[in-house]
Amino acid sequence: MRILIYSYNYHPEPIGIAPLMTELAEGLVQRGHQVRVVTGMPNYPQRRIYDEYQGKFYLTEERNGVTIERSYVRIKGPNPSLLDRLLLDGSFMVTSFP
Repeated sequence: MRILIYSYNYHPEPIGIAPLMTELAEGLVQRGHQVRVVTGMPNYPQRRIYDEYQGKFYLTEERNGVTIERSYVRIKGPNPSLLDRLLLDGSFMVTSFP
């Protein structure tokens, strides 16, 4: 079966929903499924895109049999306002759609 997981957080983020989504995706691959994850550039919990993902708008990588498609997210500082949080979620929705 071909499975799509659409999740804002995924590996290598160490906390939040990322470890659960990673375990789910990799477990499905081990059971013989083809899994693709659409996610944002990793930034949690520092609220800063990780160095190895800086300057990229889209990125496709594979890890433990899972195809991971990452898209740009707008991050603004360690103390985001409500507008900053809305722009973060909105940027993920817009850039991950294609």
